[in-house]
Amino acid sequence: MNAPAAPIDLLLSRLLALSRDETRPPCGCLRAVQGHAIKSAELSQPVLVLPLLGSKRLRDETPWQDVGPGQLMVVPGARRVDMEHRPDRLTGEYVAVGLFVPESVRAAARRLWDRPVPGLAGEVAVLALTAHPELTEGWRQWALAVEQGRALQADHALLGLVLRLCELGHAGLLAPVELRLAARIHAMVAERPARDWSSDDIERATGLSGATLRRRLADEGTSLRAAAALHHPAAGQDGGAAGRLPLGVELRAPLRRALRRRALAHRSGRAAARAAGGLSTGPAERFAHDSERRAHAGPPTLSTSMLRPTLERSR
Repeated sequence: MNAPAAPIDLLLSRLLALSRDETRPPCGCLRAVQGHAIKSAELSQPVLVLPLLGSKRLRDETPWQDVGPGQLMVVPGARRVDMEHRPDRLTGEYVAVGLFVPESVRAAARRLWDRPVPGLAGEVAVLALTAHPELTEGWRQWALAVEQGRALQADHALLGLVLRLCELGHAGLLAPVELRLAARIHAMVAERPARDWSSDDIERATGLSGATLRRRLADEGTSLRAAAALHHPAAGQDGGAAGRLPLGVELRAPLRRALRRRALAHRSGRAAARAAGGLSTGPAERFAHDSERRAHAGPPTLSTSMLRPTLERSR
């Protein structure tokens, strides 16, 4: 007689099934079939990362930390990170679920937390779920709520996870989030991905002159082009052009549709300009074509949830 599956194995199987459900993506889910590195990704709020297949490495100013199936990575606060994703040796696939902890959940946790809230977020941590069965149960309750389409209950499950992590010494999840300028710009652009953002738009939105804006971004080690690039924080690389992702990683709707619309509009404009003035194909058109090709590509994919409170939104 076969022994019953361990709770952690049942949880990973359940989350893996949810991650493959294109009609109801439960959260941020990164899927890839080739190992890749991601440099200087902006995380604008705390995130909980649970690999399902393969492993992940992450660092900020601290040394690399590794996390694999059965482990939970807790990333408190906003920060810029480097990441590496390594596919599973047997399946050749990397799949991970990530839950950003939105301010609504953090605010509720602060009201319930009966101890002082740290002023600083603290460092990234990795926990073994086998040592904390209550965390496994919290994830199970969250997955069940998502399967049943109960957004409020999913919020409650995430709140329970956050409070338990605070009890385990990770109260930095509740610390005030102070966004760098680059992260603020990235969040603003990602809120309206279909808009054709210009530097003037961003200058007006931030209340900064062009020179001041670029100087402050340079102080943060980035540029306006990189900060405004339309890519998911779990998938963007090297601050590259909008929509440019590591090989073997693709976007799902809604960002994929936005990229496709932008690429098609750009191609139409360039085609009209060539017909009128005999313009040759330039880098902008080649990028638009490349974006459209990516938009049509199938799996592997990066999915983003439409479940509002637990979204791993692009920022």
